[in-house]
Amino acid sequence: MATSPKNEPDKPGSKLIGCAVLASIAVGVIATIGGVAAMANANDYTGGGILMFAAACSFGLLANALLRR
Repeated sequence: MATSPKNEPDKPGSKLIGCAVLASIAVGVIATIGGVAAMANANDYTGGGILMFAAACSFGLLANALLRR
């Protein structure tokens, strides 16, 4: 069983939350790279805008979850 620095057992679901955070960061970074590439190379502003919107949603939801009290 994994333990925290205080030698207490981890909360149930903490690994799942960690996976969700990593996935959110990955989606945001990949969508940002894809959006910039779409706008720069192909002048595809619609596709780039959709990818930037996906990145903003991903980072926004992550910030909301991490900064919630």
